[in-house]
Amino acid sequence: MDIEIIGEFYNPLLERREVKFLAKHPREATPGRFRVRQALREKFNVDLDRLIVIRLASKTGLNVSEGICHIYDNLENIKYLVPKHILLKNLPPEERAKFREEK
Repeated sequence: MDIEIIGEFYNPLLERREVKFLAKHPREATPGRFRVRQALREKFNVDLDRLIVIRLASKTGLNVSEGICHIYDNLENIKYLVPKHILLKNLPPEERAKFREEK
């Protein structure tokens, strides 16, 4: 999987970097959010806890997914700014399964 950055903006009010990207995955299915998070972490060299994939959608008929991620400066801001359903989507598959079983 190859990640291409389309746009990047620093939001000083919310203390986060907002990144638009393309994830190219030739001859593969749409990658999961956690796999995309790991690729973005390597590209930006940040902690996985600070990087949240907000949106990830495949383009019809192409092996390309377009997405938006936020990289937070402060972990406390994530608790207040990111909805819980987005946080659940960003968990590793094992933790998501564990959370569903508890519910």
